This record gives sequence, structure tokens and C-alpha cells, in this order.
Amino acid sequence: MQQQRAFPLLPRYALRAKNRVLKERLMLLASTGISRLNVNLNAAEFVGRDWGGGIDSLTQYARALGIVVMSRQHVVPAHTVGRFQPAELPPALILCVHSVMCYGLRDTLAPVYRCKDFSHLVQALRVERQRRKVWCYPETAYWVTFDNRVPVWLLSYLCSRWEDMQEVESLVEGHLTFSSGWDVRYGLFDWSAARWSGRYHHDGRPAYTGREEGLLRLCGGDTAVWRQLVRFQDSVLVGKDVLSYITPTTPIDEISWRWLPAFQPRLAIPP
Repeated sequence: MQQQRAFPLLPRYALRAKNRVLKERLMLLASTGISRLNVNLNAAEFVGRDWGGGIDSLTQYARALGIVVMSRQHVVPAHTVGRFQPAELPPALILCVHSVMCYGLRDTLAPVYRCKDFSHLVQALRVERQRRKVWCYPETAYWVTFDNRVPVWLLSYLCSRWEDMQEVESLVEGHLTFSSGWDVRYGLFDWSAARWSGRYHHDGRPAYTGREEGLLRLCGGDTAVWRQLVRFQDSVLVGKDVLSYITPTTPIDEISWRWLPAFQPRLAIPP
């Protein structure tokens, strides 16, 4: 993942054999005590690469070193991101199905990354869990579109992430949170996702873990009021696609490449 400056297991250019470089880099990571790697198989969201037998070598070397390998299926539809498909990945590789921004798996409209909705992600979870372990990999913040200059505190995340975790509870083995936004106030979303990932009890009874629980603990007040606020913001920003008007333009959008459309289309005239 070039724009996120991820540690490259397989450098773009290498004078030595790629498998040798891959093995050495895995040994280097293993020496630090790392036991699990989340490996991105693409250079960027819309840019795929042909790993060939490198994926088999990756899982083989990692297994010998006691490292569990995970990879991400991005929200971008598979036919736009290169030549590999999830079904072609080794069964030993855990697949983390990634959803972005504050859109949920149940939303009928998610106009981002060339998607109409996220139904293909739910389908991927249902199909791939028959071949391998699958994890849920949602975002709790998004810096590219929402957080340029001034952070936008989108309570829709609380609604979408809570509903998503209810949706995939019977499908996935684990949950991995991707948080890329500003630290200011987004900690509430991270804390909430972590809270929903477990089952807690208080005085012998299941503890309340609703979507508005973090707001109650942070600000106090009435549960119904916070629930209404979260639902109102979600129904307006996501349900009526107001996000298409309030998100700022990024430098990538200014380039206007034909094959690199905006991450989130912006509408010129409100509906």
C-alpha cells in the first residue's frame, strides 16, 4: 500500500530473487516478536499487482516462522483491482473483508469506490468462510474524504459499525478495526467497536452495549436522546446522501484522471 507507506514485503525493484528477499524480510519481522501480519496484496485501492507464486511462498515461509498471515479484500469491486480473486488465495490466508467510511453493509446506497452498495462484501464473507477463516475489517474513521483540514465527527459510524457487527457475528471469527482519522473525538468510535467485539456482564447480567453507549459514558444524559441523535444523523447524512455535498475535494480528485474517479462522487445540485 504505497500511499500509506506500509512495510514492503515484496519490493517493487530488487536485484536478488524475490523469494529470497521475501523470506529475509519475514525473518526480520519474526525476530521482533510479531506473530500476525496483515498483508495488503495491492499497491493501492484501484491498482492491483500479479503476485503469481509469491502468495504461496508468503504463506509457506510465514507458517515456518509461526506467523499468521491475513490479507484484505478491499471494498472496490474485484474486477477493478487487478488479476487475483479471493478464491485464488491460499486457504491458509485469513481474509479480512474491508468496508469503508461510515456506510454499512445493509445500506442500500454506498456510492464510493465504484460501488452502489456493499452487498458484494456480505457475499464474499458468506462464500469465503466455506474455504478459510474470515474477519470483519471496518473503518472507524476516514481521513481522505472526511478529515481534510477540519475533522467531521460523523455519528453515522456508530450506527453502521454496530449494525455491521450484528450482521456478521455468525459469519466471522474475528474483528479488525481500521482507524485512519484524526485523534480528536474519533477515539469514541474505536472504543465503541472494541466494546461491541466482546460480551460483558455487570452484577451477573449482560452489560448494555448499544450504539450510543460511548456517548452515555462520555457525556451522560438519556439513552433515548443519544439514540435519536445518532439515528437522525445517519438517516440524513447516509440515507439522503448528504455526505456527497459536505465532503471536501482531495488533491487526487483535482487530477481528474479518466481511470481514477473520485473516491466519493460529489453532486453539484442537491436532490
